[in-house]
Amino acid sequence: MMIQLRLFLTIMIIRIHAAVDPVITNVDPKHELLTEIAGRYRLAARHLRETQSSLPFELQFPIHDIIKIDGATNEIVIRATIRMDYQFEFLHWDSNDTRSRYHDIDEIVLTKSTLQSLWLPDLRFLDDESISFNIERESAKINRDG
Repeated sequence: MMIQLRLFLTIMIIRIHAAVDPVITNVDPKHELLTEIAGRYRLAARHLRETQSSLPFELQFPIHDIIKIDGATNEIVIRATIRMDYQFEFLHWDSNDTRSRYHDIDEIVLTKSTLQSLWLPDLRFLDDESISFNIERESAKINRDG
């Protein structure tokens, strides 16, 4: 009789615990959208409808600080940002469809691993053997137009 009572109490405790602490999983819509977009896009490839076409882009190079100027060695050390804006026709989502769960998302900040796996345009400077870079931080985002 004592064994049956212990078994009954154990079952009751498990049932109460399961009822009080249900497992709820919330999926972040931005993370879900990023996963969907990256799945459509073949990573590390240049995706254009016309493979021989050029990719128009806008380049900005604002200088934030002049750290060092040395006339004897012709050395200039600056802190600057390189911003490159371009549009990929495959990296977009429908923002006009209000039935879509993504309609209110304007932009997605890419994770470092996703950024490293996407094809990025090559950026080179003339006389680049005399230029060196120390990248402090990289970031990228995709807006709804790609």
